[in-house]
Amino acid sequence: MTHRVSLVSAVAAGLISGVGASLLIAMIPANRQGPAAPASSSPPPQVVHVDHLAVHRRAIQQHDAEQLDPHWSESTARSLTSTIAKLGKTSGFRVSNVDCRTTSCVAHLSWNNHQTAVTHYAEVLHQDLPVNCGRETVLPRPLDPAGRYPTEVVFRCQRPELEAAPGAGPSVREQSRKIERQIASE
Repeated sequence: MTHRVSLVSAVAAGLISGVGASLLIAMIPANRQGPAAPASSSPPPQVVHVDHLAVHRRAIQQHDAEQLDPHWSESTARSLTSTIAKLGKTSGFRVSNVDCRTTSCVAHLSWNNHQTAVTHYAEVLHQDLPVNCGRETVLPRPLDPAGRYPTEVVFRCQRPELEAAPGAGPSVREQSRKIERQIASE
């Protein structure tokens, strides 16, 4: 709960101060195995000025560069599409496409309008999913607030079965991280 309150405070501070042309709306990490960490008594985070739209675009580029695992990508895309499309019927969006690779997916959503996206985006990010994935999206200001509003949600998924056995060479995850570093340095 502390993280949500901090995130909402940071978002509100950004909106009030007019920070940037884009705003990171939310990033939800994938669940890790093991007990939850105790609540922190650290001070609330400070608002940091970052071009979140550029960071989000790099995450999509990293996804696009990722190797394709045909079995996992097809079954995961079908499952995510089904789950998210059901939510869209009550939250005001359609799923245009879900593209999955090896450890990530990108869902292309088309909202009725920007205000509907702002009101309901958290439902997508907090939806119970059939796979263990962190999620992130941005909602930049549109040119036409009343028109259809497209967004992309990036899913970064945990796949413990892809971790390499000792001495087996680089895992798929390590190979993906190498590609991510190359894209980030461009």
